[in-house]
Amino acid sequence: KTASIEIIKNLVTRLQHDMSELAKQGLNHIDDGDFIVLHAVEEPVELLMPEAKKMGKEFEVLILRQDAVKTKQVINIMEQNNITYTIIPEWDLIHFFDKVTKLFIGAYAITSDGKFVSDSGTSNIVSECHIHKLPIYLFAPILEITPTFSRNQNIYLKEEIEQAGGIDFTLISHSSDIVSLDLVDHIITDKGEVHRDNLSEYCTV
Repeated sequence: KTASIEIIKNLVTRLQHDMSELAKQGLNHIDDGDFIVLHAVEEPVELLMPEAKKMGKEFEVLILRQDAVKTKQVINIMEQNNITYTIIPEWDLIHFFDKVTKLFIGAYAITSDGKFVSDSGTSNIVSECHIHKLPIYLFAPILEITPTFSRNQNIYLKEEIEQAGGIDFTLISHSSDIVSLDLVDHIITDKGEVHRDNLSEYCTV
């Protein structure tokens, strides 16, 4: 039991260090004048944006409204750090490609079959940004690169009771998205930028 607790403590300490290093690496990818697209509370939101603001970088954020709880979390972080932001529905992004400069996303895992697991809704956004040639940045610590396959990730189906116009219905959705790394332009880790062909060198078991 004591050994297990020690292992967990060491992992937590390493993860905190890796996340700090990830934020430092990410600062190299925010430029003055950027208008960055975000949609969920991930590494770029929690760590990178506040740090960039503290360093005096001048940028704005376009928040894609999806899940109410996640959107509120993103807004709170922007407010707490005095970061200028605009909120739009996800489907309205098509009208902003002449203004935004890059998309920042995070991952729960990067798998050995060339994919990554991320928040639900990520796949649609990444696909649309790829079509419009908007640079896509994926931020993830090395610890999240796994030798397992995307089909083995813990993605589950959830059901929620919703109501519209006085009619009750069951809304079905998946907990996460699986997205191809082929759509990503830059993979940023705590060790710097890594090309997807070299990810296997960093796999953790």
